[in-house]
Amino acid sequence: MATNKDKGNILNNNIIDFVSNYKHNGAHLALNEHYAYFKGKYERLRKNNQQVVKATYKMLNDHDGNLTDTIKHLKAKSYDTNSILKQLEI
Repeated sequence: MATNKDKGNILNNNIIDFVSNYKHNGAHLALNEHYAYFKGKYERLRKNNQQVVKATYKMLNDHDGNLTDTIKHLKAKSYDTNSILKQLEI
């Protein structure tokens, strides 16, 4: 059975992989879908567990089209995925 940490890694990787398979316009549309989901859950998250929403928002506003650097940044960043998942009820 997958742990919350495993699910957190899948959650983060899905966003990254989904985006990396599209050109800028497609990525923007894909991120809008993800952002809409997380924004709906945003108010339920404690302040220190809003990293996924903030990271997705950053990617949505990467107007120069340089998603590669943002994706690398997300992969390198460590999120408290256990807390995020518990609060998102995933």
